[in-house]
Parts: sequence; structure tokens; C-alpha cells
Amino acid sequence: MKLLYVKICPFYKKHPDLYEPACKVGITGHPEIRLGVYQNSYSHLNHTATFDYVWAGDTRNINNIEKTLKTQLDMSIEKDGRGHSEWITGSIGMVLEQINDTIEGYRYNVTPIGEEISIDNLNKLDLGVDKI
Repeated sequence: MKLLYVKICPFYKKHPDLYEPACKVGITGHPEIRLGVYQNSYSHLNHTATFDYVWAGDTRNINNIEKTLKTQLDMSIEKDGRGHSEWITGSIGMVLEQINDTIEGYRYNVTPIGEEISIDNLNKLDLGVDKI
């Protein structure tokens, strides 16, 4: 099992009047590791790394959704290269709508997770993914 997630830029999330809307779309089979990597960039006292929107599914479905979304959202992705290729500028609502339309249109078998995920609540959730 894997997760597809949307992570809203923490600067925009805390101060939408000062920063441009941007979000990161990614996948992971090890959410504790991915959240830990994101958390390493910030003090937990000031920011907790989160997956703001999450869908769980088998590896094939999640991998295919990511490929489809990257093709569909290509013009909104900042630029190629590490640290850039998953950041999407513009309306977060548009990104979520595109994800939901893609899941429905391609009939991908995934389950939306109804809450924001952080390292603080990860162990309380049964996401169906491998945990170390």
C-alpha cells in the first residue's frame, strides 16, 4: 500500500496574505520517513510537517495516479529538478479538484483519509501502509 498526498506550503498555510499558494503532490510507502524528512527542515516548535490531504491505495494505483497528475498538471509545476518537480503553484482548490476528477475519471481504487496526517497522529491511523 502507498499514499498519495498533498502538502500545502507551510508559509502559505500560516500566512496566506503574504505568500503565494503552492502545494506539493507526492507519494510514499513510508509516511513516517517522508514526514521526518519534511520535519527536519523546520523546528517542531514552529511548524509540524503534515500531509494535508491523503489518499491510500495499492502501489499500482497510487503510482499511476501520480504519473497521470504530473502529466495533467505539467504547466503548473514550477520547474524540473529535485525539490521543484512536485511543487505546484496556484489554486490549491484546483489541484484537489484535478486529483478528485482524475481518481473518479480513471476509476482508481483509492480511499481518501479524512484528516491531516502528521508524525503526531500517524501511529493512531490505520493507513494500510508499511511502518518501520
